[in-house]
Amino acid sequence: MNKTTVATALAFSFVVMFGLAPRAVAQSTDASFQQALMEYQQSPTAAAAEKVIKLAAAMNRLPPIPEEARKHFVRGTALFKEAKNADDFSLVLDELKQATNIAPWWPEARYNLALTDEAAGQYEDAISDLKLYQIFKLSDTDARAVQDKIYVIEAKMEKASKNADVAAKKVIEETRARAEASSPLAKYQGSWNPFNRYGVQISGGGFINVNERRGQGWNVTVDDEDAEVVEVNNDILLLRTQFTDNRGKRILNYYSISLTGDDTARVLFWQEGSGIVRREHNPTNLRRTSR
Repeated sequence: MNKTTVATALAFSFVVMFGLAPRAVAQSTDASFQQALMEYQQSPTAAAAEKVIKLAAAMNRLPPIPEEARKHFVRGTALFKEAKNADDFSLVLDELKQATNIAPWWPEARYNLALTDEAAGQYEDAISDLKLYQIFKLSDTDARAVQDKIYVIEAKMEKASKNADVAAKKVIEETRARAEASSPLAKYQGSWNPFNRYGVQISGGGFINVNERRGQGWNVTVDDEDAEVVEVNNDILLLRTQFTDNRGKRILNYYSISLTGDDTARVLFWQEGSGIVRREHNPTNLRRTSR
């Protein structure tokens, strides 16, 4: 609903308010209603409001509207017509919430509060208030219109939720990218192709996974808790992985990558472990082809 439509609805409710005023001429003395009203005003939850509304709706006449509630309703309606931003809508909501807190049995105030919730993008609150409004004695036409309005707001809420998820994912990705860029690993990131038979792919992060593949190279990625960065500085990136061989011995693989130029590096691989002598493989020269 655009602002013009909502403003029209508010104005219409304002007119209807005075049309209904003659019906509410007797002060309710119903003990249950008074008790429910006191509980609501102490803790204005949706459940407490529902209890008050059900008791009021069961009466032959709704209780009269206190002047203080009427004042906040009129103020909120006037402020809505000039609302243009979040701060403006916050003032409108404050006025209408005070009206419904004082007179939770007032249908027009509840409905206008729901419309303002929607205009402010507070879709869950709007649906909650419309469901409370449905408890009142409505004509079939009004009941149908209110339920359809709930469907519309649900669609808006789902769309907003999806947009929020996309935005949150973008923030996470940007935060991760900034963290990786500021990491000492940043200077080692990229695709490294071998001068002979090995290659390395490196991306930043706390844990590194190294897969040695003869003829295809090493694939170095993040998020493998079985591998780690032992040391990283301007001169060397030392990676370590571990495994247990078929004899039950724990073997450590080390990959020492040192930069020899802006886009050239040298990789030395060796193994250590219980009961074995350190075994070094011939160093491999690499060239970075992309970052």
